Amino acid sequence: MKKKIHPILKSLKPLVKALGKTLGENYEIVLHDCSDLQNSIIMIANGYITGRKIGGPITDLALRMLKSNHKNNMMINYETKAKNGRKLRSTTVFIRDEKNKIIGCLCINLDLSKYLEAKKLLDEFCITTKLTKQKEKTPETFAQNPRELLHEAFKKAMKQIGKPMNMMQKEDRLKLIELLNEMGIFAIKEAVDLIAGELGISRYTVYNYLRDIRVNKKKY
Repeated sequence: MKKKIHPILKSLKPLVKALGKTLGENYEIVLHDCSDLQNSIIMIANGYITGRKIGGPITDLALRMLKSNHKNNMMINYETKAKNGRKLRSTTVFIRDEKNKIIGCLCINLDLSKYLEAKKLLDEFCITTKLTKQKEKTPETFAQNPRELLHEAFKKAMKQIGKPMNMMQKEDRLKLIELLNEMGIFAIKEAVDLIAGELGISRYTVYNYLRDIRVNKKKY
């Protein structure tokens, strides 16, 4: 004898097929009839994801929800696993009749395998190493020209000095030149002139500071 299916559930069967084709091969769509829990699956698309087919039973989770008289109409994006161990992201929507009785449920199971593989690949691709051994911990500067590079280096060094320009003493200027020298900034052709201009001193004074730093190797 052919099982009688509630009209609401019957009307949802084409939706299962449509969702399966629309969402694609990684999505399993299942329609359950709660009047026959042993053979509750009345429609399924992409059943290879969990290995089920029409006539299969209700899940243990759905059974628990039914027994507890679950009041919510849906459970969204919870984690489950297929028999083969594949991780799934699942959603269950309970279907009620005109008397608010649960008569079935529509389940969507997304096989996350391909997405997790892609995530792993992207995570590996995005791994970076922190330069913890270097004194300079600020982000790398991708300057468009040498002058911009010099300005950025000067700003970083000034930040480490921690004083405004008008309050800097000779020892502060020496420390600033030392920091810039450690950055290797004086390898840039325009560096001496630019730094001299920023500090309001002559280029010869900058050279003198550099000579003192390099010869004496004194920390200020």
